[in-house]
Amino acid sequence: MVIHYLAMTSFTILSPAEPPTVETGAATILLVQQLQDQRVSSTSDSELIYVGDPMCSWCWGFAPVLDSLRDQFATRAAFRVVLGGLRPGSMAETMTASVKAMIRSHWESVKETTGQPFDFSFFARDNFRYDTEPAARAVVAVRTIAPELEFDFFKALQEAFYAKNIDITLQENYNPLLSALGIDRPTFHSQFQAAEMRRMTYRDFARGHQMGIRGFPSLLLRKGQQLALLTSGYQPLDSLSRVAERFLSDNG
Repeated sequence: MVIHYLAMTSFTILSPAEPPTVETGAATILLVQQLQDQRVSSTSDSELIYVGDPMCSWCWGFAPVLDSLRDQFATRAAFRVVLGGLRPGSMAETMTASVKAMIRSHWESVKETTGQPFDFSFFARDNFRYDTEPAARAVVAVRTIAPELEFDFFKALQEAFYAKNIDITLQENYNPLLSALGIDRPTFHSQFQAAEMRRMTYRDFARGHQMGIRGFPSLLLRKGQQLALLTSGYQPLDSLSRVAERFLSDNG
């Protein structure tokens, strides 16, 4: 497989020994060796692969850019979501005063850069445990039930959490989102609670790591057996659109 790295505004090489996965507004280039043995299969010749997390603030900021890119290349590239696993399970943090200050600074930066709405009353919560696994598992559950609605549900979770201060770590709070999309609630809750669903969710997390992804949002573009990392970190639409177009149009 040939790997291309495109649209980078800064160049930071991450070694395999660096474990943290982060949300970031700075685009970075990742270690080439992490992608070289990755095999990506799809029925489509071209594919946009989005690695993100519903509880990643820069992913929320990136949402309008991603929607525009999907529309632009809808007839030329399939679209796939890989759940990144920002702070799942044992990696989750309880919202102490210092953690609140750190996360709030991220939100303020995203709002200033992207204009996306945030409900800052979230920070009035006490002892909130920032566990991103349940929301990611909910997306995987929807993928198994109605794959065509997976990304719509992903976006609904983002909006609920960031713009409406809804706790998307709680299973019962998914019900209005499911109903709005016409997803059968009993079927969803049965899938969500299944042990296999948790395993599938962690397989998604592992897949992103195997591809060398350590920051969210990340966007890759596959053409045949060529895989381009368009960005790891927030990028505006114009720069990503140009490099994606160039990559898809290149006959090399």
